[in-house]
Amino acid sequence: MLPDRLTLKPIARFQGTLELPGSKSLSNRVLLLSALAAGETEVTRVLDSEDTDVMLSALRSLGVRVRGLPGSRHSLWIDGKGGALAAPSGPYSSPSAMRARPCGRSPRCSRPGMAPSHYRGSRACTSGPSAICSMDSASSACT
Repeated sequence: MLPDRLTLKPIARFQGTLELPGSKSLSNRVLLLSALAAGETEVTRVLDSEDTDVMLSALRSLGVRVRGLPGSRHSLWIDGKGGALAAPSGPYSSPSAMRARPCGRSPRCSRPGMAPSHYRGSRACTSGPSAICSMDSASSACT
């Protein structure tokens, strides 16, 4: 029988190779983690989709250097910043197809406990793990 809890101690370095099929969620997570890591990360088999294109565009707008192409036969190289990313140089607008989704750019569908979101030029924001205001909320005041 497995224990109820497994505690892992922090490690200073991780190195290895992991091959997984293309996935939107995994692709976007590894792209973000690569941007936050120190140094260059090679990522292979990134799903070639609108979602990952939007993530790559957002990372570039935050000052992350990205080379290569997504896809099952290609690689991307992400020059990680080793911590916090730079503020965007201007407002970021997602493609119209992304805004047309049921949640649009609103954080209403975010689960409590996720990282705070903020959208410039709109009233959509989260100011904490459970405080969420929507784009259509006339009383919300996002700063």
